Amino acid sequence: MANENPGADSILRRLAKFKERKEIRRLMLLLPDWITPNRVTVSRAVLMLPFIGLVLMQSYGLAWLMFALAMSLDFVDGALAEARQQFTELGAFLDPLVDKLVICFALLALAGQVPMGWLVFIGELGISVALTWLRVQKMQNRTADPDEADIRARPIGKFKLLTQVCGVSLMLLGLANGWISLVWVGSFAMMIAILLGIMSLKSHVSPG
Repeated sequence: MANENPGADSILRRLAKFKERKEIRRLMLLLPDWITPNRVTVSRAVLMLPFIGLVLMQSYGLAWLMFALAMSLDFVDGALAEARQQFTELGAFLDPLVDKLVICFALLALAGQVPMGWLVFIGELGISVALTWLRVQKMQNRTADPDEADIRARPIGKFKLLTQVCGVSLMLLGLANGWISLVWVGSFAMMIAILLGIMSLKSHVSPG
């Protein structure tokens, strides 16, 4: 695992340090107790319901804002868990699961409106189901080896998510402004994300 992707590890360490900054901790601790990291995580998936409605109404600019909000909350749930030290196995499972739900819902809504839309959706859905199934298996079949039971997202998975966010954002911004070339770039970014997804799947199957 240590040699999987040094560049990805470096970026993730920097992000972790940013979440640990005193200013971020103070800001997170201002939130009321009923706002928990897991509730923030679930709320991201719920936001995709109005997102789908906005895409169907072809309000792509507003849909992009909704998508951006859903993905921004990915930082909030992690920073809140860091500030309160509320790390749970459920949270470690939910966070990447909701990431996949958000992306798949976005691609489903856009499938009929962008180049290679259905191909990209089916590819992402297949990889998401496979990764989630593997995590469930790891949770059910505990062993003495903690690395084998590790269900946290891999660094390559984080880069996959970044590529997916860029791809969906480019699609939405291209549709909002009538820039078909930007939509195509977003579609190609999603194809790259599928390749990264295959690599992520391999890292879970063969962690060594």
